[in-house]
This record gives sequence, structure tokens and C-alpha cells, in this order.
Amino acid sequence: MKSFTSNRRIHLLISCKEGAMGMNIAVIGMGAVGMFMAHHMAKNGLNVTGYVRREEQLAELKEKGIQLGDEQVHLPIYSYTDLSIEHDYYIIATKKTATKTLYPHFKKLKASSNLVFVQNGMFDEDELEGILANVFIGVFDHGITRNGNTEIQQKGAGRLSVGSMDDKEKIAVKKFVAQINSPIFPVIFEQNIERRQAKKLVINCVINPLTAIFECFNGEILENSYMKRLAAKLNEEACEALNLPKEEMWEKTIAICEKTARNKSSMFADIESGKRTEIDYLNGYLVNQYPNIVPTHEAITLLVKAKEIGHKR
Repeated sequence: MKSFTSNRRIHLLISCKEGAMGMNIAVIGMGAVGMFMAHHMAKNGLNVTGYVRREEQLAELKEKGIQLGDEQVHLPIYSYTDLSIEHDYYIIATKKTATKTLYPHFKKLKASSNLVFVQNGMFDEDELEGILANVFIGVFDHGITRNGNTEIQQKGAGRLSVGSMDDKEKIAVKKFVAQINSPIFPVIFEQNIERRQAKKLVINCVINPLTAIFECFNGEILENSYMKRLAAKLNEEACEALNLPKEEMWEKTIAICEKTARNKSSMFADIESGKRTEIDYLNGYLVNQYPNIVPTHEAITLLVKAKEIGHKR
């Protein structure tokens, strides 16, 4: 795998004033994805503020900044409780399980504000009731891992695809994409973002639960013939439900498993740390929407839930 780290160390302190491109961006959630996006946007001169839930991470990020390879970026970091600060764009990079606690704040935002959801799973329009702000959807394809509270590592290059379910917001989406796109952080406008989301959902619904249940790295799915058969069945059912080409998606899933062979999925990491997983928003979503054609996903969902309870004891 090609290395994407630089040989130089960068120390950037981004002030709370206007950034180089005049955008005021909040990144909510400093997991691997949130830190990666905040790092690159701040490095490109944008005015970025990070928001975190845990006090421990808040203190470490303020002291050490975000570390990506040999590059270190410092930016303002606040707690979720300080979300009263106004921003032009709010990038939501939390897990789905944390989003509900943020909706009361989102409902207070002005119609000129913009919410960019960069999360796993499909988007539920019912969640948007009472929200006046523009809503964009992002699909993140980079391979990123997090080490502790401040360090991230890029295992594979990808891109961020951004779109909207509302045609009236297309112009606003394109403006956002044009302003944050760069050679080192490619961002594209996706006309049919829901289909793009669905394709990522299929891959997540195969890799995440299997690695969580069997507590294995991504590549081990292909090394175990029985696990591989389960993976193929999950892929087949998901593609039938979402009207996607199963052969194409199976090839993509295999490729991801191979490229991230020694990676630990986020769901496996959640199980290890005794956290609630995103199973309800991945396989559980398919079970709720297409109950008659995804029996394997129903079984997998129950297994992950049983695993969650077992690890909390």
C-alpha cells in the first residue's frame, strides 16, 4: 500500500477569524474521518473548528493537535456543549448512534446554514423534520485509522463525494465542493448521492458485522471459506434489496477486503471497547426496509446485538 504521509512536520494554528477562503466550518466528531477532514481543510487555509464529546480527547487535541504522519495541525477545539458558536458549514462526522443528541441544536440553525452529514448508513428524511438548514450528504472513501485521541493514519487514498436529495440545494452543494476540493483532499459533486450511499452501505453491511462477530481483520473474511460464503450471501441480499449489480458490488467488496486486509473495522473496534455499534443503521436498516428479502441480514443483526450485550458484562 502506498504511503501518503509527508516527510516534513507542519505546525499550523488556525485562528477563529476569517480563513484564507472565507469559510467558517465546524467539524463535529473527531474520530478518524472527522480528524482527517479537519486536518486537510485547516492545512488548506480554511477556518475550521473541531467539536468533540469526550473531555479527555478535548484536552489532548488542544495540547497536541491532529497528527497525520509527520504533519501536525492545530485548530480550535470545543466540546459539543459549545455548539452555540455560529458556522457557515457543519460537517457531522459522528457515528449515527450519536446524531440524535445533536438534532436539537441543528433545529436552531438558520436557513442559511449548511449541514453536511458524512456518516455510515442511509439517510432518513424523517430525521430532518424541523430543520431549516440546507442538508448535504457526504460519502467518504479514504482508508483511515485512528491511534488514540489525536493521531490518524491514511491506509488508502479515496475521495469525498457530496450531494443532496433536494434538487434546490444542488447549487449550494457545488459551491461547497468547489471551495474545499484540493489535490490532496479530492472532493467531487455526486448527482445521485443516494445511489452512492447505497453502494457504500452494501460494503459496510458485509465487512463490518462479520469482522465484529468473528473479531477478525477485514482480510480474514476472504481467508475463511465459510465466512466468505456468508459475505457473498450478505452482498447478494443487499444488492437485491437496493437494486444494485451484485457481481460488481461483490468485486468491490473483495477489493476493499484485500486493500484493508490488516485493518480493524469500526464495528469490531466498538465491540472490543464495549460501545454500541451502528448495526441498526447498516444491516438493521435493510431489515426494516426490506424484511422479506434479507433473512441473512436479520440473523447477522441479531448476532451483533447479542455480541454487544456479551461484551458489556
